[in-house]
Amino acid sequence: LEPELYDIWNFDKKTNEVKHYGNTEVRIVDNLLYTFTEPFDIVVDPFGGGGSTIDICKKRMRRYWVSDRLPPVERTDIRTHDVVVDGVSGPPRWADVALVYLDPPYWCQAKGKYSRDKTDLANMPLEEFTETLIGVIHGYASKLKSGAHLACIISPTQWPNEDKHTDYHDIDLARAIGKKLKLVRRVICPYSSEQYNGTQVNIAKDKKLWMVLSRTMLVWQKE
Repeated sequence: LEPELYDIWNFDKKTNEVKHYGNTEVRIVDNLLYTFTEPFDIVVDPFGGGGSTIDICKKRMRRYWVSDRLPPVERTDIRTHDVVVDGVSGPPRWADVALVYLDPPYWCQAKGKYSRDKTDLANMPLEEFTETLIGVIHGYASKLKSGAHLACIISPTQWPNEDKHTDYHDIDLARAIGKKLKLVRRVICPYSSEQYNGTQVNIAKDKKLWMVLSRTMLVWQKE
């Protein structure tokens, strides 16, 4: 591991063992483990996706509590749990949890990609999505010990909006989180410019848009 020294984490290629829609580069989690955990600490990830958090926790000797509302059938090591519907879940000893990592659906950017359920974050109206995600964060804040950390990575929403305006979910979250959590880090995780096609580029030029190429990861500490 070569720890990041700066607040821009730019990874050209994904190195995850399991490929699936919406999976985030595992080195992001690796950097979080290095910075905010020690061997045998517990890491909680309720949006487990393809299981990359489990893979890197095993490699770095961290314990884990990883779940997802619809785990891939090949990942029997991911617990089936819907944090939105069923509430916060975790290990018996929350005192051993050093980090909660949230990589939720990035609102309507993932609409219909995971399910058609109205309780799926990706299928909610914007206000409900924001309030629900804030509720999830507050739920974990109530469980964590003092000094533990919670990280949430999310991308602004632009292209799915009809007029191409940008909804900055990270700013909405930063404004809404209360006194139990203190914002201590902010990291930019760029995408590749290849995610846009020629037609989209021409529309952006015509409308004088700044096309979104980044995700933001916010890290809070439990006071």
